[in-house]
Amino acid sequence: MSILTSKNAVTVALAASRSIEEIPEMPGVYAFYSAITSRRAIGLYSGGVPTADEIARARKIFSRKLQALLALRKARAYSGEVKDPSRGVHLSPAYDVTLQEKVSLDAIYPILELDDDTFIKAVDLLEETFFLQVPVYFGITKSQTLRDRCRQHRYDFRAYNQNSTFGFRAREAGLDWSDLIFSACPSKAYGSELVQVERIMHLLTNPILSLR
Repeated sequence: MSILTSKNAVTVALAASRSIEEIPEMPGVYAFYSAITSRRAIGLYSGGVPTADEIARARKIFSRKLQALLALRKARAYSGEVKDPSRGVHLSPAYDVTLQEKVSLDAIYPILELDDDTFIKAVDLLEETFFLQVPVYFGITKSQTLRDRCRQHRYDFRAYNQNSTFGFRAREAGLDWSDLIFSACPSKAYGSELVQVERIMHLLTNPILSLR
């Protein structure tokens, strides 16, 4: 059988009631994914056929949430010094520079212009493909269980008073707690290997809301 699965991994939609209770009480590695393009996130809560007015409102929410998240990339600033390495220090001018990433929002507009039925199909497909996206945050926990760490992030999100926390940054980015999906791999490791795994995952994924 060529299908790869992990018997230990757990993924929960935080919009579901009591979803945190399904998270293991063990240390491990975890990630938060954004579900901002799901039906629930854009205001289409019912299982029935949405009306034209509901879809029109959903398009606006879809655009607003996606643009807010992408704007975080534009907000990142990169600073450094530029000089000619082939010349001596006394001969080469040096310049302090600050760069910002240029983010094009042009790709958002075509999906917003789809007819209602096709737009809903696109939203449903995007919701199913969250696991193909880069996580917005990746972390580890050694002294806390994965369940308690998720609770801590939820508290930080609701308290909205600690700008160094993931919860605060997620709320600043315009996310709702129910927009998030929590995925974790419990581990029996408690030492430096968890730290090294976190660093490698940061290198591989560069989560937009991770700071270190």
